[in-house]
Amino acid sequence: MERTEQEKWSERYFQVCLALISRTSITHYGTSTALNVGDIMSKADRIIHALQDKEKEMFAKYEND
Repeated sequence: MERTEQEKWSERYFQVCLALISRTSITHYGTSTALNVGDIMSKADRIIHALQDKEKEMFAKYEND
């Protein structure tokens, strides 16, 4: 069964969010800082948009060849 475009990007968005969450920041006291979910989602949005733009460029390049 083939995934839809929306499902594909939703899965990538989820994976990007998990990767960003796993990058916890440690203070010089050895404790981790609180997660800012809004910041993580904002970064994930920017990454996904960049990936979508890159995919469009690649398809356009290969369609013209």
